[in-house]
Amino acid sequence: MTMDSPLFPQFGRNFMRHHAGSIIRDPRYAITELVANAWDAGATVVQVAWPEARGDIVVSDNGSGMTEQEFLSRWNVLNYNRLETQGNTVEFPPGSSGNKHRRAFGRNGIGRHAVFCFAATYTVVTTKNGVRTTALVQPDEEQPFKIQILSKEPSDGHGTIIQCVPGDCSGLRETEVVKLLGSKFIYEPTFQIHVNDTPVSFETLNGDVPTFTVQTPHGMVEVYRFDAEGGRTSDQSGVAWWVNDRLVGKRSWDIGDGALLDARTGIGKRLVYVVKANFLVDDVKADWSGFAASTRYLEVENCVADELRRDIHQFLTLTRRDRKRGVIARNRDTLKKLPPLAQAHVARFIEDVQRESPTISERDLANVVTVLANLELANTGYSLIERLSTLSPEDLDSLDEILAEWSVGDAKLVLNELGRRLRLIEKLQNIIDDPRADELHDLQPLFERGLWIFGPQFESLSFTSNRSLTTVVRRLLAKRHNVDETRLMTPRRRPDFVVLPTSSVGVYTADGFGRDHEVDEIGHVMVVELKRGGFAITDDEVNQAQAYARELRRAGVPGDTPITCYVLGSNVNADSQDEVTMGAARVIPRAYRVVLQQAHQRTFNLQKKLAALVPIEVDEDMRELLDDNLFDQASRL
Repeated sequence: MTMDSPLFPQFGRNFMRHHAGSIIRDPRYAITELVANAWDAGATVVQVAWPEARGDIVVSDNGSGMTEQEFLSRWNVLNYNRLETQGNTVEFPPGSSGNKHRRAFGRNGIGRHAVFCFAATYTVVTTKNGVRTTALVQPDEEQPFKIQILSKEPSDGHGTIIQCVPGDCSGLRETEVVKLLGSKFIYEPTFQIHVNDTPVSFETLNGDVPTFTVQTPHGMVEVYRFDAEGGRTSDQSGVAWWVNDRLVGKRSWDIGDGALLDARTGIGKRLVYVVKANFLVDDVKADWSGFAASTRYLEVENCVADELRRDIHQFLTLTRRDRKRGVIARNRDTLKKLPPLAQAHVARFIEDVQRESPTISERDLANVVTVLANLELANTGYSLIERLSTLSPEDLDSLDEILAEWSVGDAKLVLNELGRRLRLIEKLQNIIDDPRADELHDLQPLFERGLWIFGPQFESLSFTSNRSLTTVVRRLLAKRHNVDETRLMTPRRRPDFVVLPTSSVGVYTADGFGRDHEVDEIGHVMVVELKRGGFAITDDEVNQAQAYARELRRAGVPGDTPITCYVLGSNVNADSQDEVTMGAARVIPRAYRVVLQQAHQRTFNLQKKLAALVPIEVDEDMRELLDDNLFDQASRL
């Protein structure tokens, strides 16, 4: 190859499987696409030879067929664009009796590759303009496939025949093929399908198609509901009116006072209703493009619309649980973090939304539930918890008095918050003794979210990080350790923490209020120093915490303002276990496990008492899908 030689793209071995997707992987999609090609060609009759064991698969139609040039320009072009070259309406062969309002299925030309689902080599015989062209499509070493024109000869008629010798990939019985094709195409009476000489009709689908009658003031109407689980386009779903076995106008969900379904939604694309009302023959427009707006037709239409709404509601009721379970599975990781009451709330929400908005897609419903789950995850019941947490164990027996002032809904919010707190305590318990735990990135942020761990007096949301007082502590420590102050800072991440080689320090304050109930400087200062896992608290750490308090006083914290300094480590030396009091300041050395055990006991007892008054509801779908063992079992079914 020279420098000027052109380079051509190479195709990987599995290119066609990725290009055509399910069409060449799933025989249900494949056979449907082959029949859809006949539909798009303006056929009125399609014959499908479907072997139960061995034999050829043959799909033949009486459509327009193709000339050699048309065949090559369509079959040999990847991503052939039908809309640009042929439009979205079907072209019928001369003399055809097909419905001239038929819309094409095809869009991007992938459907013709469906034969590859059954065999790597196949033949196409297509007739048009008095010429029958026979072509062979087979694998190629460098291209996805190659086409060879085998013959061209004079012939009458029109249509296309596709034939292949399948392997063992079909996996479908004749009865399944009949049902599948019926659900997709039977709503158009001018399109007849035969599978092994068996016509796809209402009779052959008897028992597989939900059928009901509607009594109207002018006669009885028969209604058939077809559910194509693979979906259709929005142009191929809706209500199809039949009069004397002929389609009137186009299928549409606009009937009665408005649209029964949104044709763009998943359920709107799946369903087609065939309404047979022969007695309306005199109300059909001359060109069969629709009905005249006669009083008789309008009365019949309203009666049918009411029954279709009832049937859609019933149909959706049967599918709601499957959609609910799908939505839960998609949000499983977030929902597992919620307490049972919040999970039950989400489960009821899913059911309510589906009931009020039956056409909402599963994807949109899942997105809404994602937002709700995250809101539930962030939801708090601080005000009631703050009041409850100040009660002694004996006072907890008097919860009835508090609940008289708070609704059951408030109590449920509190239970949710208590559940979150227990999980936070559990998370801390898993890392406090780990020497590798990073105080800045692991411990300090978690304790900042849970100052309530230290007791009811720190329950208020008004305790927040105080950067100015943190700077005071940072300067003190920099001077004591003879280092540059900037070395104890992490301005990009958490400038409100002081970082030392073996610990981190956070300073938090709550506002104080004067007699006029206005904010009056600082009401309480809290210092939290966290040591790495495995670190023992000694007198040195206690003395250093005392220094924090003295330095904060010098910085302007009034002498009567409480300062509480907690110093936490894996354990506390025996001679350093006592608290140290300096006026309104206290230094409290504690082992992590002691603080967390006390917080857990306090929170758990409160949760237990409150839960006894507010029984926790359990949603079975939520329980099954969020339980790891049950979810694994369900996933294997």
